[in-house]
Amino acid sequence: GVILTIKKGSMPRGFPRGETLNETERGGAVYRTYSIDPAKVLSWLVNNKLVEMQRDDGKCLIFREA
Repeated sequence: GVILTIKKGSMPRGFPRGETLNETERGGAVYRTYSIDPAKVLSWLVNNKLVEMQRDDGKCLIFREA
């Protein structure tokens, strides 16, 4: 999976949920580390128009900033 560390309470709305791996406090803020399915992350990025997905020769996918 994709490993992300995100400040507690700052996960974007609708972002895919993953397995919580760790919770750490730094400088008074709590951070959580998650393992998330990469296909779900890419799908969320495409659905929220943050990236565009294109095929080059039918075998490869290209992701570009929207």
